[in-house]
Amino acid sequence: MWTRTLFILINLVLLGLVGVGTAKQIDTQKENNQVMADVHNNINQAKTLTMETNQRLEPLRATALTLEEMNGKLTKTNETLVGMNKNLAQVIDSEANIVQGLDSLNQNTANVIQQMKVVKQKNAALQGPAQTVAKQTGTEYGTIERLYDLTGVSIRELTEINNKFAYLNLLNH
Repeated sequence: MWTRTLFILINLVLLGLVGVGTAKQIDTQKENNQVMADVHNNINQAKTLTMETNQRLEPLRATALTLEEMNGKLTKTNETLVGMNKNLAQVIDSEANIVQGLDSLNQNTANVIQQMKVVKQKNAALQGPAQTVAKQTGTEYGTIERLYDLTGVSIRELTEINNKFAYLNLLNH
């Protein structure tokens, strides 16, 4: 009988342990269920916040695209300005050559005027049929003298333009 009582007692203890273990497992499962419900709620809140953040960041995306487009245009503008600088340098070189050519022309014109003065003096010494030639030479002399003056004006104006281009070139460096 002891054996039986001991056996029943052991079974009761084991049954009690199973009951306590099951109760603990149920409590633990309830806690897990609550944690999972909280995680689910947090995920829903995070989803809502993420959607709201995306909506609020949308104008920044548009701004970023606009800035990217502006950067592309600025790069093209820079390339255009570099090309313009090269062209201005070529123009300045060409105008320097023109000024040198005009200086040479001016000197040649001065020499021609000097020679025309000599011719005019010699023609004035001639009488008769040479008078017509002298008159024509005087007219040509006046025209060449005006050309000389115009050449001087042209040289001054080209020098002034050259100086302006030089300032522009300095601004671009």
